[in-house]
Amino acid sequence: MLFTIVFVRLHDRLTLMQVKTSKDLGALVRDQRARLAWSQAALATRVGVSRLWIVQLEKGKPTAQIGLVLRTLTELGLALDASAPSTAVPQGTAAVGVDLNRIIQGTLPAKS
Repeated sequence: MLFTIVFVRLHDRLTLMQVKTSKDLGALVRDQRARLAWSQAALATRVGVSRLWIVQLEKGKPTAQIGLVLRTLTELGLALDASAPSTAVPQGTAAVGVDLNRIIQGTLPAKS
């Protein structure tokens, strides 16, 4: 079953955004960090990771640890909601899905 991951920005107003790829997720992180006027080093310190890890996440690293990604989203004031693709999206908002199966398959070792 394919699930959609929707990020809700908690600052100022409600915004739904679909994330279909790890690059989309990285762009979301980068955009929110820039909106907050934080450097990559400042975000890394808040999350407890290296600046290089933030750089790789923002570039769309598909093997980023989910726990660290969730911690990063929390630090940025973003919430995560997963729903089935058939779930209605409120009018006037854009929602985007993540194919978790494809991401997971991309991180597993090749079968021999």
